[in-house]
Parts: sequence; C-alpha cells; structure tokens
Amino acid sequence: MGIVAAAQIYKLSPALPLIRHELALNMVQGGWLFSLINLTTMVTGIIAGGFADRFGHRRTIILSLGLMAFTAGLSSMMHSYHWLMVLRFIEGVAFMTAAVTLPTLIAHTANDRQRPLAMGLWSCYIPMGAAVALLASPILLENYGWRILWQFSALSVVLMLLAFLLFFRDNIEARTNTTSLLQNIHDILRQPAAWLLAISFGCYTITQSPLLAWLPSFLVEERGIGLPLAGAITAMIIVSNIFGGLLAGTIASKGFPYWAIICFSALLIAATSLGIFNDQLSDEFRLALLFTQSALGGLLPGTVLAAVPHFSPSPAQTATMNGIAVQGAQAGHFLGPLILASLISHISSDWNIAIWHFLTATAILFVCGILLKRQQPTNK
Repeated sequence: MGIVAAAQIYKLSPALPLIRHELALNMVQGGWLFSLINLTTMVTGIIAGGFADRFGHRRTIILSLGLMAFTAGLSSMMHSYHWLMVLRFIEGVAFMTAAVTLPTLIAHTANDRQRPLAMGLWSCYIPMGAAVALLASPILLENYGWRILWQFSALSVVLMLLAFLLFFRDNIEARTNTTSLLQNIHDILRQPAAWLLAISFGCYTITQSPLLAWLPSFLVEERGIGLPLAGAITAMIIVSNIFGGLLAGTIASKGFPYWAIICFSALLIAATSLGIFNDQLSDEFRLALLFTQSALGGLLPGTVLAAVPHFSPSPAQTATMNGIAVQGAQAGHFLGPLILASLISHISSDWNIAIWHFLTATAILFVCGILLKRQQPTNK
C-alpha cells in the first residue's frame, strides 16, 4: 500500500511536460504543481498523525486511501490549473495521513523481534514507489496520455483499499488515543526523542533531495551526458536506496542501538560527499561513491522509522510520533533543493560548494545521534 501511495506522488514527474503543454502552464506554475505536495506534507505531518491516533488507525487508512483514489480520478477530468492545485493539495494530505498511519499498524502487528526489520522494510516504500512511477508511467503516457495514467492510478488505489478491507480486520487496530488531538500533539512535542528523530530525518533528506533533484542537470550541463542516460542514472540511484532500508531493519533487529546507526550514517554521508564533490577524482569513481552514499545512506530513514515505536510514549501515540518524524523529512525535501540552488547561484557557481551543505547537515545529524543516546523510551 505504501508503494502504491508513493507512486501517486511521483507519477506527476514524467507527466508534467504533457500537463504543461495541454493546460498552457509556465515553468513556475508547473513547479508549484510539483512542489505543492512537499509543502503540504511538510506542514501537516504531526496533525495527520494526531488525527489517526484519535480517529482510529484502520478508519484513517480507509479514509486516506479513499481520498487518494477520489482525487486521482477527479483530477483526470480537470481542465483547470487551479482545480488541479486544489486536488493536489488534498492528495498530499491523504498521502501524509497514510504515510504516518500505515507504519503504526505495522508496528502494532509485529512482535518486538520483528518490528525493527518490518519498519526497515517499510522505509523502502518511497524509493520503490518512485521507481514504479518512473518506470511504468512513460508507457501509459506515450500510448494513452496523462489522464488515463491518473485513472489507472486511481484504480490501483481502489484495489489496495479493497485488499485492506479484506485482509485487515478490526482486530489489527492499534489502541485509540482517548486524549484530545491538541493534547496528544502537545505530549509528543514535549518528547526530546521526537525532535531528535525529526531533525535527523530532515538532515538526511536535506542532503539527498537536492542531490537527486539537481543530479540530472549536473550530469547534462557539467559532464555532457545525454538527458535519457542522466535520468536513468538518477533512477538507479533512487532504487539503490532500498538496500539501506532493508539493512537498517536487519541491523536494528540484531540489537544495534538506533543512535549508533544514526551516527554511522552521518559519518558515511560526510565521507562519501568529500569524494563526490572532488574534481580530482574520476567521474566513474565519484558516481560509485554516489551509489554507495544512496545505498548505505538509506540506513538513516529505516533507522528513524524503526525507532519511532521504540521511543513513542505509548502505542496509541505512534502515529503522532511518526507524523513529526516524517514532517522533518518533508521539510528537508522542500528546503534542500532551494538551499543548494541558492549556494550555487549566489555564493559560487562551482558545484563543489555543495560540500559545505553536506558537511553542515551531517554534523547536525551526528550530534542528534549522540543526544538520542541519552534518551530513554518512555514506554519501556
């Protein structure tokens, strides 16, 4: 379900040129249509999690999947840019709600030994969903257009909703929080571990998001690589991130402390960045370092998501805890490309200036790992 939900977000990327042409949108309008999802998820994470904890996790999944299917189907009939923006906003809220609620049910159904591995597996849903969208969408777009793609995506969500209703009964519902929504959010915001996990996730995405956003441009403009090959390289790097998520769950299930994996991820990203942005090294070696960073750097999201149930004050507040963690990640997704673009545009046109962006973020990430070591889970 997570892969299908993530594909709803990333299907826009290959379809954007067709939508811009049909609706006569300029680049700014197209950019807003693409970025609105990150802005929406950046500001709604903890609210969506609090709503799920209060309203009920199973009912929230049903509602969010239903909204995603409805917005995709209705969007396929729209001829107005403004209505597409409204529906994209609703789709973003539905996606965020599903993204913070589904792992809560996973954590609830898995036992203590299985939970880290299950959460590490869950962390792969974004790169896997992006890969599905990037690989499958062009086939439908080329033969049928973007409206059929949207209808097909709506159908895929409906099928997932039917499967959820069939296989996940009421007995998998995590305990519902009886406190008010605002009180629940207040309780989570008082947890230092919640902030440390959110900042850690944000420091990770603030480096990886701009790297992948601007990598095709760098390969084309600085290295003279053709756009199709540049796009294929970027897609493969995204997919390689899945390895880190799976590895994180395996390592955490063996008893390795979460804080140590976070610190290792920070050191790994910093070390590989020193080579990635070193012009003295060959392009092949720098690309290998980039694959290494993406693959092993995927330890971080898997670790953060596995740590959420561990540090949550109670099982009935796990979705809210997930909300602030994912909100931190989305803040990094939104701010990362803007920060890197500003550094290159206003401080130095040399892409190697990005090393300072990476080293600053990984230093903060390392400190968060050290501070997390001092935190004891309140539900243990």
